[in-house]
Amino acid sequence: LTHLRRAERMRVDFVANASHELRPPLAALLGFIETLQGPARNEVDARGRFLDIMKSQAARMSRLVDDLLQLSRIEQRQHLRPQDPVDLVEITKSVLDSLAPLAAERGVEIVTAFPPGGVPARGDRDELIRVVENLVENGIKYGQSGKRVDVSVKSDGREGRVTVRDYGSGIPPEHL
Repeated sequence: LTHLRRAERMRVDFVANASHELRPPLAALLGFIETLQGPARNEVDARGRFLDIMKSQAARMSRLVDDLLQLSRIEQRQHLRPQDPVDLVEITKSVLDSLAPLAAERGVEIVTAFPPGGVPARGDRDELIRVVENLVENGIKYGQSGKRVDVSVKSDGREGRVTVRDYGSGIPPEHL
C-alpha cells in the first residue's frame, strides 16, 4: 500500500505542477489578446511584438502538453521495450544543434565527446530525443553558473550511454 500511496501522491503533485506551469503562459496569451483587441488594436509595432511573445508562450504550452501526452504514453506502454534501431550519436548531435542558440544566448559552452562512427541502440527515437533535450536544456538553463555543459556518448560494446554534466550548483537535496 505504501508504494501505491506514494505513486498516487506523485500523480497528484504532478498534476498540480503541470497546472501551475500552464497558468503563466495562458494568462500572458489572454492578456495580450485583450490588449490587441482593445488599446493596441491599431498599433503596428505593438502588434508585432505582442504576436512574437504570444507565439513563444503558445510554444511553451505546446511543449508542456506534449510532455503530458508523452508521460501518458510511457505509462500505458511501461512494460514494452522499444525495438527500433537508433544511433545515440546522431540523436545527441541533432539535439545539440537545436539547442545551440539557447546555449549561445546564455553564454554556455557545450563540450562534446563522441566516438568515431555511431553508437547503435534500441529505443524510441522521439523519446530519446526528449530525454537528451531535457537533460541538455536543464544543464544550459540551471547549470549556468558553471558556463559549461559536457555531453558525451560512449559504448562499451553492450550498451550505449549518453552523459550530460553541468557545473552549476546542483539540485537542492529536498528537490531530488
